Amino acid sequence: MTGHELGAICESAYHPHGGATYIHYFLVTPMANPEYCVPRQFASSRQVRPGDVIATEITAQFFDYPGQIVTETGFERMHRAERGLFRVG
Repeated sequence: MTGHELGAICESAYHPHGGATYIHYFLVTPMANPEYCVPRQFASSRQVRPGDVIATEITAQFFDYPGQIVTETGFERMHRAERGLFRVG
C-alpha cells in the first residue's frame, strides 16, 4: 500500500456519505530511522513496510461541520519510545 492508496481509502470512508475533504496528509516512514517528522502534504508512492510508522492529519466535513483527527500508528509493533507515550500509571 502507498500514500496514494491511503488517501483513496481515507476519502472512500466519507465521500459516499456526502462528506467533503479539507485535507488528508500522511507520513509513512521507518520507525527505526525516520525520514520525516510530520505528515506530508503530498502523497508518496513509497510502499508501507513492516517497522514503519504511519502518522495522519485528516480534516473532513459533514453538513458544513468540519472535524480533524491527528494520529499515528505502527505498521508492526510499537517502538519502545512510542509505547512509553501510552503507558498509564
